[in-house]
Amino acid sequence: MLEAIAAEKHKVIHHCFSKYEDCLLDLPHSYTVPGLKAKIYAYCEALGIEPKPEDRDYADDQYWNLEEPALDGLKEFLGRFVD
Repeated sequence: MLEAIAAEKHKVIHHCFSKYEDCLLDLPHSYTVPGLKAKIYAYCEALGIEPKPEDRDYADDQYWNLEEPALDGLKEFLGRFVD
């Protein structure tokens, strides 16, 4: 989900990371491909924002798009507890 809510102008970082993963898979030696968590850490580090989940500012729309349709189901679910 975090990959989906990345700001549109920065999604290229995920594309670059995917190319890195593909490169590892194409090598003759069996390398372990980093997990999805590594992709999010790479996104944060490339942008110079806090990589630790508890310290990230998801309200900063320069890096995160909280209007992304991928969040609609979560918003609907959480909305049941707010009223």
